[in-house]
Amino acid sequence: MSHDLAPKGNARQKKLTSKKDTSEENRFDVLGEKILEVDKSILSLTINDDKGEVYGKAFTPEYEKKYLDAAKDLRSRAGLFSALIFGIASEPEKVFGETQAIVRMYANVKLILIPFADRKLMATLLTKNQVDTDQLIKDLRPLLHTP
Repeated sequence: MSHDLAPKGNARQKKLTSKKDTSEENRFDVLGEKILEVDKSILSLTINDDKGEVYGKAFTPEYEKKYLDAAKDLRSRAGLFSALIFGIASEPEKVFGETQAIVRMYANVKLILIPFADRKLMATLLTKNQVDTDQLIKDLRPLLHTP
C-alpha cells in the first residue's frame, strides 16, 4: 500500500478497516457516508485500491435488510472483484481513452465501479435499478479523490 493512504499521524502503515480506530475515524468510511448522501438510489459501496484491498465501506438500512446476510460471502471478495474487473476493462483504454465507469446490470440492482481521479482507488456502488447512471457518475465525480 502506498504511504499516502496510511492514516495521518501514524508512523507505521496499516490497513484501514471499516471499524473506527480509537485515534481517528476511518476517513474512507467518512467519504463512503458522503457518497451515500448523494443519491437515495445508492444502497451500499466499497472503496478499494487497484489490488483489491478494501479501505472503506458504507451501506443503507435498506441494504442491511435485503442483502447483508445474503451477500456476506461476496463482500469478503468485493475489492478483489472490482480490481480485476477494472484491470480487464482498462486494456482498451489505449484505443478508446480512460475508463470513466463500469456498469453491471442485474435483475434487481446495478453495480457501478467508478475510478478515483488518481486511478489507484475506486468506488464500487450497489444501486437500485432505476438510478440514472450517467447523472450519478457526474454527481459523484467531485467526491472521488483520496481523502
